[in-house]
Amino acid sequence: MSPSNRSKSPPKVTRQADPSPKRTIINDTINTERLKLARDEAERAMKDHKIFTIIGPYPALRESLRRRGWVEKFYRGSTLPSVHGNKKSDKKNSKSDDDDEDDNDDDNNNDDDDLDEHPSYEDEDKVPPWEENDGYYGILSRLVRAAAPNLIWSVRASYDTNTLTRDQMVNHYSRNGCFTTKVGLCNSLRNLQWFHSGCADEFYPRCYKLSQEDDKVAFVDDYRLTACISFLKLIQNRCKGVIEPDMNSILAMSSDGPNDPNTPLPTIDEQLPLTRSLTMPPGQLLSKSLNGKTSAKKVPVSAIEFALYKVNHYTSSRDHEDIDMDPEMHIDPTDEQWTQFIEQFYAAAHSNVDIDGMERFLTRIDECLKKVAHHCPQYHIDGTRNIWILKPGAKSRGRGIVVYDRLEDILKLCSSTLTKDGKFVVQKYIERPLLIHNTKFDIRQWFLVTDWNPLTIWMFKDCYLRFCTEHFSLETRNQNVHLCNYSIQKHYKNNSNRHNNLPVENMWTNQEFIDKYLRPNHLTDRWDKLIYPAMKDAIVCSMLVAQDTIDARKNSFELFGADFMLGEDLKPWLIEINCSPTMARCTAVTTEMCDSVLEDTCK
Repeated sequence: MSPSNRSKSPPKVTRQADPSPKRTIINDTINTERLKLARDEAERAMKDHKIFTIIGPYPALRESLRRRGWVEKFYRGSTLPSVHGNKKSDKKNSKSDDDDEDDNDDDNNNDDDDLDEHPSYEDEDKVPPWEENDGYYGILSRLVRAAAPNLIWSVRASYDTNTLTRDQMVNHYSRNGCFTTKVGLCNSLRNLQWFHSGCADEFYPRCYKLSQEDDKVAFVDDYRLTACISFLKLIQNRCKGVIEPDMNSILAMSSDGPNDPNTPLPTIDEQLPLTRSLTMPPGQLLSKSLNGKTSAKKVPVSAIEFALYKVNHYTSSRDHEDIDMDPEMHIDPTDEQWTQFIEQFYAAAHSNVDIDGMERFLTRIDECLKKVAHHCPQYHIDGTRNIWILKPGAKSRGRGIVVYDRLEDILKLCSSTLTKDGKFVVQKYIERPLLIHNTKFDIRQWFLVTDWNPLTIWMFKDCYLRFCTEHFSLETRNQNVHLCNYSIQKHYKNNSNRHNNLPVENMWTNQEFIDKYLRPNHLTDRWDKLIYPAMKDAIVCSMLVAQDTIDARKNSFELFGADFMLGEDLKPWLIEINCSPTMARCTAVTTEMCDSVLEDTCK
């Protein structure tokens, strides 16, 4: 039988032997002694409450449970188990992991797992688990078919937890969308002040839900203030000769740039503006190109005065220096004045237009930025472009992500059906991430929650880094420059000019990060003293705010995957938390680490 014709369901009857070397088949005549051995093992497992069901691609978990004396009860195809044994109310797992049809604004419903695939069991060219060991596990499954599974592990909580018995263990919590969806995490972390002394802005890039009018107003205020700060940063950089981190400067100034020094730099025509979808095909833009200078005129001095006025007023209000001031002394700019300044900011930041008389303002700008940095926890990850990223509220793996650097383009979406339905959040893009050999990366950190009262979190010591296949640049639209997800990067080839020390499979373990980056830069202790503790604190805070929302069922547990990015100061920033993190053996790093995580989870 060819692989394409192989049954993906456990067999009901014995099958003819197949000479194919890829698999073994249940024998026509079952050895009596072997059957007795299977019956003894099945009876022992039922007596010890060690019957399990796995729905999804988790071979390492299956192997670990078998070693501990558990017996698997198989289910056919994509159907979910009837958790009470022989009941006929089996639910169908109708949605595949790649569906983009999650149209709910309910924070508790999500499609935010990050499995690359959602097969019933394994790839078609592999032996189905019930046919392993000459069909022995298929025999065991039939012998325990009347028993309800004591442990159910599935790719997502697609079953009704109300039908579970109290002693059945499942690997999901209901209503976890309050932190596993981008909308849910955005909403939940705003309540952190009631659970923790810290502030979410210290570890989570500021985020807004544009479907809510209050959030929309707050976002506009944030964008405008950030534009003022970015404008002043831009002037400071130009006056001090700091080169902006675009593709040309990275390749030209880096000591470990491309391996081939004769490689030509990108032309102006190749440096397309960032305001476009990262998932759109080449050539499709969302706004007009801002290549080159849009005007022969310089940005006037009045723009500098405007930015200084607004930033200084912000710091004064944060320092409560405005309490005794006459309210009439401060006049808020009109929308027309803001529009004029924003256009001047675009000209300077996006089109490299000269700024008139900027040198004589440098001292005031230095003082102003020093003060505002004290009040802005995210000051050092914001660059000079004021870039924001629009994300679907309940998707993962980089699906549907759009990046913008113009306010009007973002606001246009506020009137669209998608944003009105609450499906999108807008979040500040990290313009100044830590780069390794000019390449962006993120960190996947696993953690396990086994109880909510008291809150019990197990954070794994090991994690891994995921690299992009291209050099980082704020001047390109390519998704493989900005999104580190393996589900995206696997479709691209590594740039031939990448540094030789970057991993071919685009993954490092945390130990490799320490050995190959931190130690050579005399930062060895930063992992244990800064990075790991900060990631742990961010995860704890994210779980604290979810305690009142989650369905804290006993005998439930869940493994999550948190994604972090590092700033240039090595400070971690939480990007998202995924339910059903992919545990596929896709690279040498994940083959070792994912199996280890599942093994530890079984303990």
